[in-house]
Amino acid sequence: MQGDAQLPKAKMANNFRPVKALHHRTVRTNIDFTNAHRSKACPTMHQERFYAGK
Repeated sequence: MQGDAQLPKAKMANNFRPVKALHHRTVRTNIDFTNAHRSKACPTMHQERFYAGK
């Protein structure tokens, strides 16, 4: 429920959070930027899953 009993469809509260420092943490993504410069298409989010056993 967003609002109170009198106004149940009220706007949600402000959920702004300030940007925090990364402190040398790694930021990961699954977007493939390797082929982005070769074609004019957008980078893909294709996932490659494989087993890397012995």
